[in-house]
Parts: sequence; C-alpha cells; structure tokens
Amino acid sequence: MTGPRISLSRWGRDHWSTLAYLETRAVDQGGVIKNAHMRTSVKRHPLFAARGGLGSPTDSGKYPTSYRDGEMPEHDDWDCLNDMVEAGLLSVKPANPELWEIPVGSRGPIKYRRSIPTKELKVTVKLTELGQRVAGELRAYKQEKGSRFAEFVPSFAAALAVANGMEKAEAGA
Repeated sequence: MTGPRISLSRWGRDHWSTLAYLETRAVDQGGVIKNAHMRTSVKRHPLFAARGGLGSPTDSGKYPTSYRDGEMPEHDDWDCLNDMVEAGLLSVKPANPELWEIPVGSRGPIKYRRSIPTKELKVTVKLTELGQRVAGELRAYKQEKGSRFAEFVPSFAAALAVANGMEKAEAGA
C-alpha cells in the first residue's frame, strides 16, 4: 500500500487508537485484523472496506485522520497502519501480497473483479520489539490519563523519528 505519510512525531488520536487496536489483535487474535474495525476509505482501499448489511462497502473515507498538527483527508486506518510499518513498530503479513500491493483506489487484477474470497483479504500484524515498547507506554499512559490518545508521545519519539529519517524526508519535501 502506498499513500500520504505522517511521521511518528506528528501522530495523534487516530494513529494511537489504531496502534492500541492492532496491539489487541496481535495479542488476542493472532494478529488478524478485522476489517470492520478499521476506518476505511472506499476510495483509497476498496478491497479492505468491510461490507455492510446489504453487501455494500462501509465507507469511513469522510473521516480524515486527526494528527498533532491538524487533519489529513483521504488518510484512513490502513494508512495509519502503513505509517506504523514505516516507523518500525510493526510488520504486516497479507494473506495475498498481490492484493496488498495494488495501487491505491484500484480493485486489483482483473481476476478479482467479481468477488474476492474473504480469506484472500486477511491481514496479520505483528509488533516489533520497538512496537511492543511503544504499545506498553501507550497502555500505561491510557491507564494514567484516561481516553486522551491525542496527547500521547512515546518517551523516545523524537530520537526514533530522526533515526528513521522521517523528519529529514519531510524537511526536504
């Protein structure tokens, strides 16, 4: 998956709540993501949009990603997940890598135009050692502060962002 990126130092409510959800799935569900629990833009990630009661996709694309400096339209939980991969917090294992790597907004190869078996869309995540540290800090923060994901900053966020080169890339853009 490709798309607009938000560096770790700018993450806010949506990134941290998505990380909390992904950690829960990694710990309790073998890492398997439930698409219906992900904020999904049908325009950006049509294959991963959960189907509603009448079979039509549920579109969360009207809800932008809230981050520290504002909001980014057309950035959903799948994009937040990719930001986490870029930051080195987790790894992703799609059941079908061919479907995972399709261009944003595409329905994929012609052989998938009619229907895609659900098992082909299964995505599994695993937290890295760094991801486990950040998730641990996030849990401790939530226990102390309550439901204020927006203000969470891991203790080593600035050093991590620089080490990953994300700050440098943004400065040059």
